Amino acid sequence: MKSSYRGLLKRIYEANSIQALEVIKSVERSYGDHRDFYPLVALINTGHIGYTGAAPDPEVDFADTQLTHVFQCYTQGPGHQHYKMAEVFGGAESDDVYFYIGPKGIEYFETRHADNKKLFISAGFSLFAGITVAVISFGLKYFAES
Repeated sequence: MKSSYRGLLKRIYEANSIQALEVIKSVERSYGDHRDFYPLVALINTGHIGYTGAAPDPEVDFADTQLTHVFQCYTQGPGHQHYKMAEVFGGAESDDVYFYIGPKGIEYFETRHADNKKLFISAGFSLFAGITVAVISFGLKYFAES
C-alpha cells in the first residue's frame, strides 16, 4: 500500500470517520481525473474503509468506475455536478457524506500493533540474553584467571 493511502487510512482509523470532502482533497492527484480515485475505491471494495455517499449499484457493470466518477464530481465543487456517467446533486461537503473505518482497516492496524508489540518483546528478550551471556562469559573468564 502506498504511504499516502496508508496515511489516509490511518487518519480515518484514528478519527473513526472523516468528512468526504477532506478525504477527496487529500487524494494524491496524478492524472487530474477519475483515475486518481481507483485506489480509494479499492480500499472501499476490500473493506478497509466505508463510504456513505452516492454510489452506483454494485451489481451494474463498471460500478467501480462509476464510483470514481462520483468522486471526480465531488472535486468540481458544491451543488449539482456532472462528470461522464455520474451525476451528484449534493456535494461532498454534506455532513451525511463521509468515510469511516471498515473491518479490514481495523484488522490492519490491530495486526500491525500486535506485530510491533511482538517485535519489541523479542528485541527485549534478545538484549537480555546477550547481556546475560556477556556477564556469564566475563564471570567465567575472571574466575578462570584467579
